[in-house]
Amino acid sequence: MRPVVFGYAQVVLTRAGLPRRDISTRKTLDDFAEREGFALAQVFIDAADAPRLVALESLIEAASFTVIVAVVVPDWVHLGRDPETQRRTQQRIAMGADVPVLSAAVTSPAPSAGQRLTPGLTTRHGTPPGFSDHAESARPHTKTRQE
Repeated sequence: MRPVVFGYAQVVLTRAGLPRRDISTRKTLDDFAEREGFALAQVFIDAADAPRLVALESLIEAASFTVIVAVVVPDWVHLGRDPETQRRTQQRIAMGADVPVLSAAVTSPAPSAGQRLTPGLTTRHGTPPGFSDHAESARPHTKTRQE
């Protein structure tokens, strides 16, 4: 059985307030999961300009009773518009869901000099600008499913 990941994305809403149908976002996450040997269980989607990220909160809650090994985003911009917001959102996911956050983008920015990286996860997929990944966030996920 393949290790399970969740996907997360922020999308632009249409004038009617509905998420713009963005098949490429789902395809990016599906392709990444397939290529890396993961099973993509669910994708959580928030409106890019929402004052409260309800899907992000749901993802973190779902991770408390589902065994996952990571959260995958199509690209770091799905964590926020600026590097500081991206860093805070990544930390929020990593701490709340107790798993690392990976970018599916092939063009993810390379880590800055001096950043510590966790081998096997973030080194291949980059880290958001200004974020130093720590080994603690990539430790094996040991949660058991609660009945």
